[in-house]
Order: sequence, then C-alpha cells, then structure tokens
Amino acid sequence: MKFLEITGGLMVPVSNDELLVSERVRGHGAPLPRKELNEREQELARQLVHRGVLDRAFIDGRTYYTYNEVEYVERD
Repeated sequence: MKFLEITGGLMVPVSNDELLVSERVRGHGAPLPRKELNEREQELARQLVHRGVLDRAFIDGRTYYTYNEVEYVERD
C-alpha cells in the first residue's frame, strides 16, 4: 500500500492498482478520455475521484480524467 498526499496535506492510501491508474492519467499529459480505460480502470478512477486524487471533467458530453497534483509518499 502506498500513500499520496493531496491538497491540504491529507494522506490518502492507495493500492498498487490505483497507483497505476493515477500514474497512467498523470503520464497522459492531456485529460485522459474515460473510454481509453478498461472497465476495472474506470471503477478505480471513479474511486480516486471521490478520494481527491483524480479530477473528472465533462467536455462535449464525454468524461475525462485529469491528475490532481499530489505528492507521492511511500510508508512502511
């Protein structure tokens, strides 16, 4: 399990799968279209939006994910 520090200094625990999805969105550069994610990744992205790690935007009737600038902190 890893932790991401979101705006406000809150530490949010994320699983390895969630970390991979957040890194994929971050590495995309531009907003990542939802349809580029498989069903499992879409669910993980939805959970990350609710926890403040990702942002969701609706552009021209389509859903996109962007990375909410957070700091990665590894804890043992």
